[in-house]
Amino acid sequence: MAISGSVNYSINRDEFIALAYEDLGAIRTGGTPSADEVSYSVNKLNILLKAWMAHGLQLWVTKEATLIPAKGQESYSLGPSGDHCSLSMGKTELRVAASSTDTTMEVDSTSGMNALDNVGVITDDGTIHWTKIASVTDADTFELTTGLDADAAVDNHIYYYTNKIDRPNEVVSVYRRHYDDKNDVEVIRMSREEYYTLSDKDVEGVPVNCFYDPQLTNSVLYNWTTADSTFAKNSVFIVNIKKPFDDLDTATDDFEFPQEWYEAILLNFQSHIAKHVGLDAQERVLLRQDAQEALDLALGFDNEQASIFIQPEYN
Repeated sequence: MAISGSVNYSINRDEFIALAYEDLGAIRTGGTPSADEVSYSVNKLNILLKAWMAHGLQLWVTKEATLIPAKGQESYSLGPSGDHCSLSMGKTELRVAASSTDTTMEVDSTSGMNALDNVGVITDDGTIHWTKIASVTDADTFELTTGLDADAAVDNHIYYYTNKIDRPNEVVSVYRRHYDDKNDVEVIRMSREEYYTLSDKDVEGVPVNCFYDPQLTNSVLYNWTTADSTFAKNSVFIVNIKKPFDDLDTATDDFEFPQEWYEAILLNFQSHIAKHVGLDAQERVLLRQDAQEALDLALGFDNEQASIFIQPEYN
């Protein structure tokens, strides 16, 4: 038996649209939808996929983001114009102490750093001096765009990243991580009501609770207690998020979905455009049933294979 030995089948946006129209008999096999049809279909397809984010089960878009705490800060904005939270946060340490106004940072390693990256240097007072990387000089030296506003001792952490996260579709969990020993402790989620009943929201210490407030553009993560100097200098928040699906912007864009979802996408997209291309009512009903079955199958596969333990809570 001869098999291909490959498992990398994929289909891009415009190939997918053409296939959907062929199946519906709206174009001949091998034909191409008109520019207007493609434009219409792109909108319908993006709307469909964005709606599916509400299912909340997409394991492959669950990502670990690192949020850098700030001393005494009660809440953090998560999104493209928010606070310092990234899926690709790098870290190094100072190997030579730096003084206030210094721009040259001598560190353990500059691996992964690039000019114009965001960079935060933890200073001795527990605050973080955020600026941009002006240039990377060599393997252990780089330049800040603006000089430090306080002294920084040897082994103080330095964080750097290129892009902030998009607004999360969902925050799954939050942990505080002590960076030196990689020890993670869960930060317990609170409801909105529980958070707002707290009387002293700016008390400093080790954060033990959080409340997530989904908003537009940037969402907000509230923490209690707020980070004290010791926590801010040595720890970070690990925020497990579900990122939004990437848009299908260009003709050759691939779907941000695993292969087992392709049939569900195809049938549900066809169901959404069936009336537009002239399918009669009975055909649309049958197509809608097939589409729902395919979606149920994909959703059933999209689950963690782990045990669940349930027990009563005793007060």
